[in-house]
Amino acid sequence: VAAVSNRCLHCGSYQLGLHYNPLVLPRALFMFLDGLNALAGLLCLCFFFKYFQTYEKDKDNFGLQVFERLGCVQSPRSFWKRYLIAASWLYVMVGATALVWHHVRGFAVHQVRFSQPKDYYLSFYEVLSAFALIPQLWMFHQDKRVPPTLANFVIFVAAHQVLVLTFWACFPWVSGITPVNRNIQMVFDGCSLLILSDFLFYWARSKWYGYDEVVLDLEEIAMVARDWD
Repeated sequence: VAAVSNRCLHCGSYQLGLHYNPLVLPRALFMFLDGLNALAGLLCLCFFFKYFQTYEKDKDNFGLQVFERLGCVQSPRSFWKRYLIAASWLYVMVGATALVWHHVRGFAVHQVRFSQPKDYYLSFYEVLSAFALIPQLWMFHQDKRVPPTLANFVIFVAAHQVLVLTFWACFPWVSGITPVNRNIQMVFDGCSLLILSDFLFYWARSKWYGYDEVVLDLEEIAMVARDWD
């Protein structure tokens, strides 16, 4: 849900003048692809709710433990109450981090604009894109095994982050211009990759030892490694 929300937020960047303006390819092509991306995400949510009975609801508890340990809430029986409580923790994290990131970006480019709503919109979008998969990664570590389809989704998200980082790294060589926000964006994209780095390590290790699934249990992989030796 967070990933789909992120793609929908991205569509608003055109109206706010935050999106990259291409010089060669038509801008309408970018708008079409972003709209198609958001629509595909919404269709995935429709399929999710259609087959909701197959969802492992008990494992979707990221953030719920925080409220339980603080004694703010008792563990609710209803999944939707659990989900709303857990989701609130994710979006509180995103909102608070985005507020800090909003100021960091301003100081980094020497443009401190505390009262610009569209700049905070951009910061919220960026932080949400970095944090969107954290609940899913939390669920992965409960099972210690990740099916290939879900693993591939995370890998494609990581590939997207690598491409964005490559875009900022190569921008001066291609255009001859160095944007003032280039360095701070590269730092942020690098940190976004670090969030996925733990999963990427297990994915590479599992592929190396011939697993179809991604195994998040180092002891099991170590046993296979000893057998190989």
